Amino acid sequence: MRSLLVVLMLALFISPVAAQDEPPAISQSNRNDFFIPEAILVKYSMEKGKGDVWMKVYDNYSKGAPIQRINDIRWQATNKEEAQKWYKENTSFLSEGGKEITSMIRKPAGVDEWKVYGASESIQQLLNAMGTDQNQYFFTFTVDQYIAKIFVATSSKLSVQDAWVLAKEGLRATLTAAGKKVFAGML
Repeated sequence: MRSLLVVLMLALFISPVAAQDEPPAISQSNRNDFFIPEAILVKYSMEKGKGDVWMKVYDNYSKGAPIQRINDIRWQATNKEEAQKWYKENTSFLSEGGKEITSMIRKPAGVDEWKVYGASESIQQLLNAMGTDQNQYFFTFTVDQYIAKIFVATSSKLSVQDAWVLAKEGLRATLTAAGKKVFAGML
C-alpha cells in the first residue's frame, strides 16, 4: 500500500517537462514487439498498469519488491536524422531532470543515441522524505527512426546495472523489431 501511495504522491507533485512536438507512437503492425516482452515482466511479478500506444506500464506493489515500476515508452520519427534531432532537443523531457550516469553502462551496439539517467536530486529528496526506499533510472536511446525511454524504479538495494538487466530486454526487443537481430543477439 505504501508503494501505491508513493506513486500517487509523485504523480501529484511532479509536473513533467513538455516535449517539443512529440513524435507519434510506432505505426507498424508489429508496434508491440518494440517493448519489453510481457513474459520477461512476469518473471519480476509485474502487473500491467494503464498505458497507451506510446507507453506500457508495469508495477509491483509488493513490499520489498526489487523492481517496483516500469514505464516503457516508444516513439517513431519520420527518419533516423529526425529521431536523433528530437532526442537531442528533448534531453530534459527524456531525463526528467535526472543526473546523467551514462558512463556506468556502455553504449550497446546498434544504438545511435544513448544516455542513462538517475533520479533528479529533488525527486530523490522527496522519496527520502516520504521514507521510500527507491532508486530510479531512465534508459534513453534511438535505433534508426525509433526513440525509446525505459524508466525503471527499483528498491535502493539495486544498482543501475541491476536495472539495466531489465531495460536491456526493451532494447533487445526494439533492435529485433527494427530488423537488427544481429545487434539484439549481442546484448
